[in-house]
Amino acid sequence: MAERLGELLQAFLANQLADKPLLEARLQEVWPTLVGQAAAQATRALRVRKRTLIVYVEDALVREALTFQGPNLLRALQEKGLSQIDRIEVRFSAA
Repeated sequence: MAERLGELLQAFLANQLADKPLLEARLQEVWPTLVGQAAAQATRALRVRKRTLIVYVEDALVREALTFQGPNLLRALQEKGLSQIDRIEVRFSAA
């Protein structure tokens, strides 16, 4: 039984990793419609780790705005079919 459980866990993890590029590509596609073109252009990268969307920004004002909008952005992501994300983390990144 433990062997079967290990196989199931391995298959699940492989599936999660296989879907990650598709998820991040979909995020790149919908991000400007969620945050607006200006904020989307101010973000440097969108990454997903452990159901957390990590957004890198170079502008402190954009960081604060996105952090404040976090709960609304999560709802919007779920409405767009991106329910794999349940948290948003906005990080400041110097150029």
